[in-house]
Amino acid sequence: HTSRKMSLSELDPSVKSLVDSFNYAGALKVLERIEISNRTATQKQWMSYIASHTGDYSDAFDYSGDPFGDNKNCLYQALCCFHMHRYEEAQSLALQGPDSPLRTRILFHLAHKLTNDEAEILAHHQKLSKANMEDDLCIAAMHFSRNHYQEAT
Repeated sequence: HTSRKMSLSELDPSVKSLVDSFNYAGALKVLERIEISNRTATQKQWMSYIASHTGDYSDAFDYSGDPFGDNKNCLYQALCCFHMHRYEEAQSLALQGPDSPLRTRILFHLAHKLTNDEAEILAHHQKLSKANMEDDLCIAAMHFSRNHYQEAT
């Protein structure tokens, strides 16, 4: 859920190698060996990122820390809640996060899950850009989830 743009330089070279080779389970095991009190903020962010990529959204949520320490954490935690089907909590966290394309994508999917209100879905859809790959994939995923397979491709 966190961008790979986070610095890998603070990580142990073995963890960096594991992340680079997409061995997320191995990287997480190495990071989990660090005592909780000795973990840096960057290590915790990477643990959250890695846990989300292994599908462990509960741990990813826990590793992400205080949502209000960095308001981007609200969005990362909203994503975790979304994947755990805690949609109301996801919406609350997303609304507290910074206005951004990620927030729009989260709210777009939450509108479908919570209310399925066409006006609300369309309002978020209009904020998405076909020129942005993440937004385009978000739109395709929405079409697919609504059984609009032709529009998804």
